[in-house]
Amino acid sequence: MNYWVTEPNASLESGYPYWNEGASGKARFDVANGIKEVLDANKLYTYVYNWPEEPEDYFDRRFDGLLGGAKRDDIFFIQWPLSYTSDEYVQHLYNRIKGLGGPDCDGDS
Repeated sequence: MNYWVTEPNASLESGYPYWNEGASGKARFDVANGIKEVLDANKLYTYVYNWPEEPEDYFDRRFDGLLGGAKRDDIFFIQWPLSYTSDEYVQHLYNRIKGLGGPDCDGDS
């Protein structure tokens, strides 16, 4: 089993969304770094991305790359909201992670 934590990949000045908006950017950064350090988590990159009409097969290829190393029963830490992405991107990410399966993939025990 591996751990994954969202890591925004943005072109903002600091490279981390919300960095200059109060404490929220630093808090996200600190949480992600803590999870990576304590659990030796992999980075699950999220991108500044908004293409609402993107064809389904493009989504599939994009997420094949993002989740290429993920396996059944891996644990994902997703910091919400996912910054600067479309609703379609978020839904597709959720569906792909859920599609990996596992005993608790719906949040039920």
